[in-house]
Order: sequence, then C-alpha cells, then structure tokens
Amino acid sequence: MNSFAVKPSFSRGLSRGLWRDLSCAVLLLMAAACTTKKQPVTQIVVAVDSDLSVPTELDTLKVEVTGAVNMPSAQADLTQQALPRSLSLVHSGGPLGPVTVTVSGLRGASVVVTREAKVSFVQDQSLQLRVFLGRACAGSKDNCASAGKTCDNGQCIDPTIANLPTFGGDVVPFGRGGDGAVDAAHGGGGNDGGADASMSTPDSGTTPADSGTPPVDGSATTPDTGTPTNAPPVCTINAPQDGDSFNMGATISFQGSCNDPESGTLTTGLSWTSSLDGALAMRASFTRNNLSVGTHSITLCARDPLKLTLQGCSSPLSITIGAALPAITATISSLQQNGSSTQPFATGGGAITVMGTGTGATPLTLSWKDSISGALGTGASVMLAAPVAGKHVVTLTVVDAQSRSATTSSTFSVLGGGQTQLISPYTNVNTTVAGNGSAVVPLVAAISSTVYAADTLQHVYGFDGTMLAANATLMVNHPPLTEVVQALAFDVTNKHAYLGTKGGYQVCDFAVSTGIDSTTCMLFNGTNGGNSLPSVDIRAIVRLGSSLLVGTSNGLFSTTTIAGSSTGTKRLNGIEITALAVRMGTTAYIGSNGNGIYHFDPMNGGQTRNFTMGDGLPSDNVRAVAVNEAGDAVWIATDAGIARYNPSNDNITVWKTNSVPAPGLGSNDVRDIKVTRSTINSITRDVIWIATSAGVSRFDPSIPSFTTFTVADGLPSNSVRSITFVNGTKVFATDGGVALYTGL
Repeated sequence: MNSFAVKPSFSRGLSRGLWRDLSCAVLLLMAAACTTKKQPVTQIVVAVDSDLSVPTELDTLKVEVTGAVNMPSAQADLTQQALPRSLSLVHSGGPLGPVTVTVSGLRGASVVVTREAKVSFVQDQSLQLRVFLGRACAGSKDNCASAGKTCDNGQCIDPTIANLPTFGGDVVPFGRGGDGAVDAAHGGGGNDGGADASMSTPDSGTTPADSGTPPVDGSATTPDTGTPTNAPPVCTINAPQDGDSFNMGATISFQGSCNDPESGTLTTGLSWTSSLDGALAMRASFTRNNLSVGTHSITLCARDPLKLTLQGCSSPLSITIGAALPAITATISSLQQNGSSTQPFATGGGAITVMGTGTGATPLTLSWKDSISGALGTGASVMLAAPVAGKHVVTLTVVDAQSRSATTSSTFSVLGGGQTQLISPYTNVNTTVAGNGSAVVPLVAAISSTVYAADTLQHVYGFDGTMLAANATLMVNHPPLTEVVQALAFDVTNKHAYLGTKGGYQVCDFAVSTGIDSTTCMLFNGTNGGNSLPSVDIRAIVRLGSSLLVGTSNGLFSTTTIAGSSTGTKRLNGIEITALAVRMGTTAYIGSNGNGIYHFDPMNGGQTRNFTMGDGLPSDNVRAVAVNEAGDAVWIATDAGIARYNPSNDNITVWKTNSVPAPGLGSNDVRDIKVTRSTINSITRDVIWIATSAGVSRFDPSIPSFTTFTVADGLPSNSVRSITFVNGTKVFATDGGVALYTGL
C-alpha cells in the first residue's frame, strides 16, 4: 500500500486561496519538517473548479483518496472562499500508485456531483491533477460508478490517467461555459484545463521542508531559480473595429491574435471579455449574435504559457449594439383598373394601378416588376399603362436602409376582346379526337397556320391553329400507321412529312396547302445490321442541312437520302435518344435518357461532345431540347427541371420549382420546352414555354419570372405533353385534349 499525507495549501508554488480546513492527516508530513534544507518532493496537486454556482448550488468540496495506507480525506467550505481550490497529496513512502482520488461537490449534506481519477505519483516530481465538476455530470455518479467509470462532460469514461502534467506553481480558473472549455482532468483535450497545465513551468522537484506554519498573509512563495525575466503575451483585436455599431441580433465576427515573446503564437489560454456581457469566448475567432444593447468595451487576453499567473491583454475597443430593427415586410395592398378591383381585367379597360407598402429601417425602396411587361418603376404606387392579354405576376421588392429585402407577388389576368378565359380548350378538335377513341394528345407540331396533332391510337390530325371554331381533319390513319406516332417533322422545301413511330419512320408527301398525303407514305424499318437503323423505336426526327437525323431508342441514325432510307450512318450506339434540335442550321443537340445531352457537328467529322449532370445539368434524363433564334441559348428539359446551355462558354444555368431568384416552375417533371420571340413594350426578347406534369409554365429569363397555367386558367388537363406555336398562338397538347392561348 502507498503511504502519503495531505499537505497543507501553503507548499511552494501554490497560489493563495487554497484549502485550509484539512484533516489531521497533514501532520504525517510534518514529522521531519523542522529544517529549511531543500529536498525533492513527490506530490500531486489536486486543483478543483466548477461551472456550478457557489454557494447556491455548491457550498462544500470533499476529496477522498483510496489505495493508500491511511485513506486520507479533506473538506473545504466554499462559503468562505471561491473556486478554484487546491490541495497537495504528498507521497511519503511505498509504491507510487495507483491511487483513486474522488472529488465531490456538495450542497449541504447532499452530493451534487462527483469525479474520480486513478493516478500514480512520479518519484521526485510535482504533478497536477485538474478536476472539473461540470454541470453536465451532476447526478451521474451512480450511473458511471456502476460501470467502473467516471463522468466527463456528461459521458461515462475510464477514470485512469496515464500521465499527469507537471505542476507549474500556479492554479488558475478553468475555462467554463459552452465555448470549448474542456475538463482536462482526463486528458486535457480542450481549449483550457490540462492543456494549460501541460505548458506550465515544470517544478524543480525540490521544495523547502514545510515548518507547518503558513506565511502571515497566506500567500505562496516561489524561490528564485535565476530564470530570465518572462515577458507577457501581446494580444491584438483585428475585428470588429473600434467604434463599430451593430443592430441587436446582428451576427458579429470577432477575430484576434496573441503572441508570446518566448513561445510564439498562442492558441490556448485566450479569453475575450465584454464590459457588459462578461466572458465571451476562449479562442482566436468566433461569432456572436446575442450581445446586449449598449456600448461594450471588448478585450482579448492570453495567459503566459510559462507562467500562468502572467497575462497580456489587448487595448480595449468599443462597439455599440443598437436596438432591434423593425421587421422587413412587403405588402401589395391594391390592384385596380379604372378604380375597380374586379378581375379579370381587360386589355381595353385602361391602365392598371398597383399599390403597396413596406416596413423596415427607413428609408425604404419599393421596386415593382411584371412577369410580362418587366420593370414597372419604384414607389408606393405604379401603373401598367397598356396591359396586354395574359396571366401576369406583379412582384414588389422592398429594400431597407440596412440592405435587407422582402418580396411579395400577386397574380392577375388580363383578357383580350371577346375572351372569357385565358386558355380555350379546342373543343372541335378534342371532340374529333375523342370520337376516334382517345382524349390524350401527346404530340403537336405546326407548319404555317396548320397544327398537326398525334393521339395515342395511331391517328394524325390537322387543324387551323388560328381559328378556334375550325374542325380537325384526319390526315393519317392506320394503315399506313401501324404504331403510335412519337415524332413529327416537316420539310416544306422538299415537301416531306416525317412521322416517327415505334415501328420505324414514315415519309409522306406534304404540302402546306393540303397537308399530309397519307396515300404516299413509305415505311422505313430495316434493322438488318450494318448501316441499317439501330432500332425501329423512333423518338425524334429532324432535318440538318442535307441530312436527315433520326433518333432511336438504341442510337442516332443519319442518312443523306432525305426522302427516307433504312441505310445510313449509325452513331451513339446503345444510347436512348429522346430529342433532337438544330442550331443555326449547322449543328444539332441530341437529348438522351440517362446520358445527358450531346452536341453533334457533321461539318467536323461528325464529332460529338457530351454534357451530363457532372457538367451542371439537373438530370441526365433529357426529355426535350430547343434552340433560340440567335443560337446563343440551348434550352434543355429534364425530369428534374430545366437548364440553359450557352454554346459560347459552356455555361449551364438550372431552374427548378424552388430556384432563386425565380421560383415558380410548375413542376420539375418537364416533358417539352419551346422558345418564342415576343415583343413587349417595343422590346423583343425570348420567352420560354415549358410543358410539365403540373401545367404549362411561361418563363421570361430577362426579368426573370415564371408564370404557370393550370386547369384553373382553362387547360383541359394539368398533364401537358407537348407545345407548339402558330402565328403567335400557343398550342398545348394535354392528357385531356388540345388548348390554345393567345396571350403573351
């Protein structure tokens, strides 16, 4: 068994304010202590601190040692002196360990929190055991003790500590609170505690024999070892700046640094304080958003790693926290045409006046924009002087003096002369289609003023897209069709109509005035290997220069026989082609299912470039592709949103239902995409029309703004499959038939 005594708090190197009410076991050390000769000392200095309040939560400390002959213990009254407190365990013979040190914090007779450490002495060395009685461990003694462990930061851990740091002669307060402070009694792994102890000046291992009588003032004494003068650390605050002002709740970044002349840059032992809020943090940089209102004097200090009682501090700086800012809000209060708020409005009904308000830190800026007309101006009231037919989304953005912003929107409809709703179901066409057994129209395409529509039962119809009362004409019936039409394309110059089906593609004679001549259709479905079609499942057809491109479920086929052929050139073998679009008449963009999009350049040896999600696409499953008239934007529809590709710099921009700053896409499940040029307020720009599973979305990238049309606006179904344009009219193919929209 070990033999040692509990030494009084007045041994060399201990700061004043240590335990005085020790048990009679202290006398065991005093038997041979009647000389002033220096001699080595083998001891462990136990230093105790806590984040529990004294004396409201703790009023007594108790230390017990087991594994020693005399099982010493000591007790301290915290009402007489605050934390930290310490005492010295001095070894007086026998094995050096291990021993178990149990430290308990009490309130009255009740134990509030307990920590244990299993440690060993080192001959002729003074070691330090730092014990933090954390609030997180209150009440956990029985839970951990039953497993042979002790509590640390609310967790049960092994109490064994293999190596204690050398005692440097000073006991300083531990780091407290939620700012990285770690109880170093079990390893010293945080911003405080054992890390500090490990940097303490090692004790020389010798101490004058204690006479048992403390100095008159109770202070500690340290012999002169001849060590050169130790300069304190130098600290600098880099942010915030002296005199800065912030609003209450603002996030403030604090940055500083401390350098010790002897040890260099310091990362531990740092402390930030506020004259109003006290301790702020214990690291070089941090942020706070809860400082009190008022003027704060901020200081950064650091303890000297070679002498923990030596401290260096920055010059204080002053910051001011002002009162909380008023909430930032935007409200559209009124939409009126000629003094009436009754909707829908009319194109001939005069200007539409829009009014709104905002709150925030003054002055406020109120800015307005319309999804069709663009910017409307600023102020509490603006006018849409010449409203055009269509579905409008007016947006108010309020920006306050602190650069905060709030946005709100309101939707209204403007009908043209004779209109009763924005979108009109094409009743005559839908009746004809339904009469042939199908109400679903998955595909529409337009040439001149004629729209061609394919249903799900091997029929192709033609009708006048500019006359709502016109009837549909059955252009192609089965036979010659043996499968559902999946692709439609027209060559006006050479008078060909191309129909892609699941059983090959057909080429029919075609004239703008008479439409498709079904008696002339020829089927091409050769798949005998070699240069034949890679598949008869035709998904897309387009003319590119002197070639005909045919996209199949198993690759791309091209032929220079524009009247049709089953023999040609195969590319992208094994790729499921879903869409084809020509850019500037010279190159093509090829959409695929699972492989993104390809750029095909027939003038450069048929070279292809591939773009996928890795390049920025929202999905590799491409449903449709469209190129604008200028050729500087390739629009891509996928099953996860839309994208715009810029050929000049390979930049890809994505929009989804929740995209900022232009949310509003009807659904990320996009089936088709088309681009049209619209002139609004004498400005011509691209407008994108998008078919989704939740309606048709109109997107003006110059504003930017989405507007979505649904059955509430007249669509036969929200499941929209295809879009085409004819003389300014937008034609939508849906699961409930065809609909027309004449607005912008």
